[in-house]
Amino acid sequence: MKQFFIIFKHELSQYFKNKMFVITTLILILAVSGFLFAPRIGEIINKSKSAETSEEKKSEVLVKSDNTN
Repeated sequence: MKQFFIIFKHELSQYFKNKMFVITTLILILAVSGFLFAPRIGEIINKSKSAETSEEKKSEVLVKSDNTN
């Protein structure tokens, strides 16, 4: 059983040193973080667009006062 763990440790360390493993892991980390932050980024974009349109849509309100006694 001791030999199994020695071989397992060696093979696992070689696998972790493999360039494709590192590249794939980094791509997956970036993709998952992108999916997690996508809703928040969408909210920020929509908020900035709505702020721009609300500034454009501001209209003047005129109030007429009748001061007859």
